[in-house]
Formats: sequence, structure tokens, C-alpha cells
Amino acid sequence: MPDMVYPVREFYSRLKPLMAVFARLTRPASAIQNVETRQRARTLSALLLLLTAAGGLFLVALAIFVPFALNDHWIAITAPICFGALYGLSRTRHHRLAAWLTALIVLAQSFVEYCRHPANAGALAFLSISILIGSISLSTWETIIISAIQLVGAALVLVFIPPPNPVISPTILAFLTLMMILLIIINMVHRHYQMRVRDHQRALREAQEMAQRNQTRFHAAAEGSMDGFFLMESVRDAVGEIVDFTITYANARGEQMARLPREQIVGRLLCELWPFHKEQGFFEQYVEVIRTGKSLQDEVPVILPGNRIIWFHRQVIPVGDGVAVASRNISEQKRVEDQLIDLAAALDHQKRMLDQVLSTTPVQFYICDNKGRYVYANQSFLESIGRSLEAVIGKTWREIGLPPSIGEQFDREREIVLNTGQPLSGAYTLTTRNGERDYEYIYTPVRDSGDKILSMIATITDVTARKQSEEQRIELALERERVNMLQTLIQDTSHDLKTPLTALNTSIYLLKKYIVNSEYPERRQHHADVLEAQVEYLAKIVDDLASSSKSQRPEWSMAMVNINRMLESVIEEYTPVAQRAGQTLTFNPGADVSSIPGEATRLRRAVTNIITNALKYTPEGGTIMVQSWIDGDYAVITVQDDGPGIHPDDLLLIFERFYRADPAGGEGHGLGLAIARNIVEAHNGRIDVESAPGQGSRFHVRLPLTQS
Repeated sequence: MPDMVYPVREFYSRLKPLMAVFARLTRPASAIQNVETRQRARTLSALLLLLTAAGGLFLVALAIFVPFALNDHWIAITAPICFGALYGLSRTRHHRLAAWLTALIVLAQSFVEYCRHPANAGALAFLSISILIGSISLSTWETIIISAIQLVGAALVLVFIPPPNPVISPTILAFLTLMMILLIIINMVHRHYQMRVRDHQRALREAQEMAQRNQTRFHAAAEGSMDGFFLMESVRDAVGEIVDFTITYANARGEQMARLPREQIVGRLLCELWPFHKEQGFFEQYVEVIRTGKSLQDEVPVILPGNRIIWFHRQVIPVGDGVAVASRNISEQKRVEDQLIDLAAALDHQKRMLDQVLSTTPVQFYICDNKGRYVYANQSFLESIGRSLEAVIGKTWREIGLPPSIGEQFDREREIVLNTGQPLSGAYTLTTRNGERDYEYIYTPVRDSGDKILSMIATITDVTARKQSEEQRIELALERERVNMLQTLIQDTSHDLKTPLTALNTSIYLLKKYIVNSEYPERRQHHADVLEAQVEYLAKIVDDLASSSKSQRPEWSMAMVNINRMLESVIEEYTPVAQRAGQTLTFNPGADVSSIPGEATRLRRAVTNIITNALKYTPEGGTIMVQSWIDGDYAVITVQDDGPGIHPDDLLLIFERFYRADPAGGEGHGLGLAIARNIVEAHNGRIDVESAPGQGSRFHVRLPLTQS
């Protein structure tokens, strides 16, 4: 057998150059791109080349060995020439035309030869060559057309030029018909086979390309993956049990995780390279994945030498008789998760502590989102509005039934906080089950890391007790001030009483002396005047003290008092005083002012106190103007000066007994205005003042025209 193989190989090696030359001679034109069309063109070229060569050799042999006449062997002479020309045409993009011309030329030569020699009916048998050429080079329909033309032509020729033997005609027609049917069937079968081969080749090529692409993608994905990736094939014993795995692939990340080059990983046994797979039960898990065909995904700790633990996220997928393992080192992630768990526990503890603090603190506390819905409220707030937590969370103030006056103010101020991003504070009074309560609040915006306002925190403090304490403290301070003023009054009164008493004693002594010596009558009169003035001064002091303690009028004798006449009398009395001080005292009486019911002496005392107060504080060159007019059911007396004015803090206190806005402002005990107020109020009237620092003062006394 080997002796026969060698000559065949030798023959094939010698024939190979000839086959290469033949392939180049039958190569179609480059313009033909379709694979099937190129194959048909190559087949036609090869057939025509062989016919040309065979015809040429036959012509040479005929010329050498057999003398012939040109008209007897015209087919042998013209056939190589025609086939050669058609061979050249078949090498171009007009190969279909070459096929048609070849079939027609064979048809014409056969018909001509039969017409010249009817006895040579076998010439018509060459028509099968044209059918063969059509079936090889043309489509099935074109082959059928050529065959039909040949059959019709042969039938016509045989009818008009019958052969000597009448049996030959049907025989030739039957032969041509059979040949046509056979070649058409062969052509169809061949084309169907070629189509299936072509489809199979295309599918195979596509599958190979897909496999190549998948392999490329797999390698790109595996090599670019952040996970370590390993492919392992199972190693089985004689009874088919898996005893180990052979590592067939490891990606770059797998090399880094194993800290070994790929050459030292691929081809090694898994449990031999990394024994911990069996020690920690991973090997059995891989075997179970192959047995069940179900993937495995979990997080596992790997205990390395030195009790060092590394956590891996692992995915095991069955692949054939092996597994693919993808693993990622998640030790840092686990550490962060543990920290987050501890942090979450700490935050939960702090939250519970904060909830406990907020639930027990008397300060009301709640949080609202951007739409005004409550997202948190402590117990103090819930108790103040009489609602449960479930009835409040997720609802607005309207939905929980808060008063509109407070709710609408809340909406306005919430919009201000959300738009400006600044805290806002204020106060309000709310009627609760415990009565009216005073509250102070502050609204604070809550922002995220991007400085976007998410919600608003409200802190509300019940300041009712504090305000009451402040009022009590103020009342105590005022009382202490009254005591101090009383002490000052006593000291000042003692001093004031001591001065006139001293003057009285001196005047009495001197008066006694001058009574003995009657030659100085003017001096006696002078000391008598001093005694009278000091007595009047003492009487005024005592009267002021008595009047300041009386606010009722049981002993007053009420009568009609002419206001303008009373004012004119007071102005006339104090005009000299004003002139000595360089001041101007004027009176502008109202024409419609008539008499009113009252106690004349008391009313004169009230007006006098107000005018003397104005004279005391008006500087030299200043003016005091007194007016009267009717305002509805009241007679109004106005005393206006251009003195230094009164500070706003003193306006509410100047009518209090013993209060002096300027303790160093001169003589007086802080009783004049208090007495004036008591007298006016005893007449069912009212006294008030308009003043500002540097703008003087204007006192208004309003007395009713009738007494009820």
C-alpha cells in the first residue's frame, strides 16, 4: 500500500503546476463578484478551453495522418476556431453571451452537417453538447429554452429532410428529449445542491464569525473585567467521579488576585494550586453546580494562612463539564458595610435618644416639608393642639383643623423662610384647653448637601409663665420705685418743711424784737409777709399730699363751671410768673365752649398743675399756649409748650404719683400731674399727652359736657 501511495503523490506533485496554469487560464473576469456566477463562468471557460484543445489536436492529427478535403472536414477546421473565440469571450463579463453563442453554433453546425449528409443522422446527436453547455453555464429556464429550440429545429429538419432509415428520426428525437430531460434534472439537482452547499457554507461562515466575535468579546470582557475570571474543566476518575478541576483560563484580574503569572495558573489542578478550596468546602460546591446545572452566587470569606480573612463576591456558572468562576474582592466593601451597620446602630440610638428628649421637652417642635405638610411633631406640640401623631403626619394645618388666623400666618412666614433661606421668629397667642397661651417661635430652613431647601423646622416655646413672671417683676420694680419715690418725697418734704419752719422761727423772733422797737414798721411788715408766704407754702404741701390720696369725690360740691372764665383766671394769675421767667403765656378760648358740671376748685387745681408743670420745664423765651374747644360730647383743654419734650419710656409713667421724669429738674414731688389725672378721672374725663424729645409737649384734658 505505501508503494502505491508514493507514485500517486509524485504524479499529483507534478500535475499541480499544470493545474495552477489551468486555474489561471479559466479565471473569470474581476468584474464578476458573485461567487455562483464566477463558478459558472469558470466552468464554461474550462469546457471551451478543453473543446478548443481537443478540436485543435484532432485537426492536427487529421492533417498528419489522413488527407482530407476542406469541404469534407469544415467542422473540424471551424470548431477549434469558434471554441477558441468563445473561450476568450467567456473570460469576460459577457460569459452568458458566450454560452448562448456556443449553444447556437453547435446547433448550426449539427443542422448544416445533417443537411449536407442526411445519411449522417448522428450529427444531430451533437445537439446534446449545446444542452450540456446551457445546463452548465445558464439558468434552468435558459437551458429549457435552448433545449426547446433544438428539439423543434431537429423535428423540422427531420420532417423536411428525412433520413434514409425512417427509424432514425424518432430515435434521434427521443435521444435528444431524454438528454434534455436528464441534463435539466441534473442541472436542477446540481443547482439545488449548490444552493444548499452555499447556504451551509454561509451558515458555517456566519457561525464561525459569530464564534470568533463571541470569543473576541469574551476575551475583551474577561480581560477588561474587574472580577477575577477562571474557566475550569472537571477531572474525573475511572468511575466518573469528579476528583479535581483543571484551570483552562484565567484573566488578567485573576492573575492579580492569585499573585501568580498566567503561565503558572493555566493547566494546573485547582486543589493542588489552592488547597483551601477543598478545606473550606468550595470544591464540593463546584461539583454540586455541575451536578444540578444551577448557578451559584454568594459572598464567602476565604481564610488564608495567618488567619487572614478576605471576603469575595463569587458567581459560579456551569459550562459543559466544568465551571466558570467570577470572583471579586469585597473585603473593603465589607469593612465599610460593617462601619455603616455600626453607624446606623449609633444613629438609631441617637435618634431614639433625640425622640425621647423631644417627646419629654416642654418646647414644641415639628418639621414641615415644602408644601406645608407635617413630617414630624413631638409630644408637646401634639398636646398643645389636641391631636395624635397619626392625625398630623402628612397633613397640612387646614387638614388638622388649626385656626385660620394662625395657619394663614404660618403659610406666609413659611414662604418667606423657603424663599429667603433665612430663619424667621415671631410670637402669637392661641386659645387652648388650658386657656389663652402666649407662644414664641422660630422657623429654620433645612438644606441638603446641594444647598437646596428641603423642609422647615419650627421650634415653639410657651412663654405664658415667663411673661407673667416678667409682668410681676415689672410690677415689683414699679412698687420698689414707688417706695423709693415715697422715701425721696419724705426726705424732700422734710427738707421743704424745715426751710419754711426755719424762716417762720426767724421771722417770729425778729417780729417780736421789732414789736418792742416800733421805729421800724416796714421791717415788721416784711417779716409778716414772709410768715404769710411760708404758711401758704406749707398749706400747699399739705394740700398736695392730701389731694394725691383722694380719687373719689363724695364730699365734692358739683356745680356748673365756666371753662373759659376759669382758664382766664388761671392765666391772669400766672402771667406775672411767666414774665419773670422770660416766657410767654397765652390763651385761645373756644367760642363754643360753655359751662360743664364739675367741682370748680378741683378743676382749677388740675389745670393749674398742668400749666405750672409747663412753666417749670419751658426754657426762657419759650411759649405756653392754652386752648379750649368742643369735641363731640367733650370740652377739651390743651396746654402746649416748647420745652425739652418727654422721652417715650417716661410717657406712660408721668401720671404716676411721685414720678419725676427729670429728678434734677428743680423743685416738686412728682404729685402735680398725678393729682391732675385723679381730678379729671373723678369728673369721668381723660387726660393724655403727646410729646417727643426736643419737640415740646401737648397735654389734652377731655371733660364730659354732662355728668351721668
